[in-house]
Amino acid sequence: VDSRPQAEVIYGSPSYLDVLRVTPVLGRVFTSADTETSEAVAIVDESFARRHLPGGPIGRRIREGQYTQEGLVFDSS
Repeated sequence: VDSRPQAEVIYGSPSYLDVLRVTPVLGRVFTSADTETSEAVAIVDESFARRHLPGGPIGRRIREGQYTQEGLVFDSS
């Protein structure tokens, strides 16, 4: 059994969360400035943030596919 964290990537327009009536608890939603050529951003749920980002999610970086025995590799820079 693979115990590594799993994530689903969903691409959507800046109004995606509005349509779902989701309000961010912390941080921001996507905007039209978030494009393929801009700095990558992510929206994570509270459960993911509590488990994997104990210092809080703002300003953290998630490197896709980077795993250690302890789990995902996160970069706080």
